[in-house]
Amino acid sequence: MKNLTIAFIATLFIFIYSSRITFAQSSVRTGSIDSAKITVLIPEIDLSEKLELTFSDQVVKADRAFDNGETSLVSKADKHGLYVFHLKVPPTRRKLGFYIRLSKIGSSLDTLGRNDREVGVPIGYGILENYFVQGGDDIKIVARKKSTFRPLSNYVRGFSFNFSGKGAQKYSLRYLVDSIEYWREFAKDYIKADSTFNVDNLDMRIARKAIDTIKHYRAGLDLQAYNELCIHAYFSAAGLQYDILLSNLHGILKNSSVPFKKQLFKSLSYADSVSRKRLDRTTMISSNDFWSAELRKYRTITDCKNWKPDTLAQSLAPIGDAFIKENLYILVTKMYLNRFRNLINFFKIASLSIKTDVGKSQLAEMMKTTKGMPAYNFDLTDAKGHKVKLSEFAGKVVFIDFWYTGCGNCINYYRDVLSKVEEKFANDPNVVFISISIDKNKEGWLKSIQSGTYTSDNIVNLYTNGDGMSDPVIKFYQVLGYPRPLVIDKLQRLYKVDNTLRNMDILLSTISAAKAN
Repeated sequence: MKNLTIAFIATLFIFIYSSRITFAQSSVRTGSIDSAKITVLIPEIDLSEKLELTFSDQVVKADRAFDNGETSLVSKADKHGLYVFHLKVPPTRRKLGFYIRLSKIGSSLDTLGRNDREVGVPIGYGILENYFVQGGDDIKIVARKKSTFRPLSNYVRGFSFNFSGKGAQKYSLRYLVDSIEYWREFAKDYIKADSTFNVDNLDMRIARKAIDTIKHYRAGLDLQAYNELCIHAYFSAAGLQYDILLSNLHGILKNSSVPFKKQLFKSLSYADSVSRKRLDRTTMISSNDFWSAELRKYRTITDCKNWKPDTLAQSLAPIGDAFIKENLYILVTKMYLNRFRNLINFFKIASLSIKTDVGKSQLAEMMKTTKGMPAYNFDLTDAKGHKVKLSEFAGKVVFIDFWYTGCGNCINYYRDVLSKVEEKFANDPNVVFISISIDKNKEGWLKSIQSGTYTSDNIVNLYTNGDGMSDPVIKFYQVLGYPRPLVIDKLQRLYKVDNTLRNMDILLSTISAAKAN
């Protein structure tokens, strides 16, 4: 089986070398570094639908884990069916480049398998995720919808792609590398007989083959694009190996001794540190793939039966690179803000490693959402068009939930927990229930209220005025997942902000305790 797998890898890369996609000399970047242009053609798309391109002058760490001052551009199809995006390259990214996400708005499925016309609002559907753009690029993308996958065919997110124009070579190579993940086998060959990590596992062999492919076309790439592609090839494979290892970890380690586990995790961490020394550090720490893989690695290393992010506090402490350690502490805090058993204790440990002014400022920003801190005095519009402020409810216990149309977990939470809790306090004038939706389509939001699926029309339903996740209240509470419940006390201070409020008994007791204080 092992020889068959290796042969299959070799066959794939022979295919890649002889790919139908050709790289013309025009793909070498020239021209102004102040701007870039992306043109998209999707032959099967309904031309009434829109495309959204999102980019940032900062790294989009950990797959959109949190807001980084992103800018979104929305384009309608022109008379030729083309979607055109003109990007002004941020000064801070002209040398390093930056990443974009391309999404189709409309005619996609939500978590219940319904399309946007059924739920009443457009739902974003990813086409390209974190592709690399540099100043001077003029990239033309043809994306064709593919309903089925065939081995040795290029296939990512349900589309086959063709790229041309200035800067397109790096897109074509990235696409070829990404296509591998859609046919690869899961060999699970991560642990050797001596309980050490197998650095020559299938994922790493695939990564090396991908880097060899990139080297083959090195002459047509500038150094930054070359480094970014190599780093993507390595860390996307590394992240995948951590995911697979974690998913099988309990079974593998169920009857293993403590020394066995320590040896495995030590060798895994060492193997990774050795491998990445061959990669360009400046590009690496600007790469989404690096930060995502690092998070997954330490999540794997700290695995335990009832895992909580608190366990990462000690795991990150030995990291030798001060920049990486500081940013991982910040990233972990933002990623898992509502899942800590003892967030204050984690803050104390993290603060010992956060030395820069920027890091300290970010940590202080996150501490604003801990118990006892002042709640955000929002100013939003209700379903009747009236302005509502939090300050209007001073002296009352306030429950707030954040949701959006199409959120399956929001539907379940309202049906199984929140609707029942609202009934318990329905006649209590000292408790107020508020729902805040991030829907951008007002008509869709009103329709969702009337449906009784996410909320009821007996409570205070508020709308973020079409700003969605960009609204100040969403940013203040750093809402990353939905539903997001929280309780505010009678003095307008945060009383409880974590996901245990998704449990009906805990929510009931929390509201009762806040009333008693």
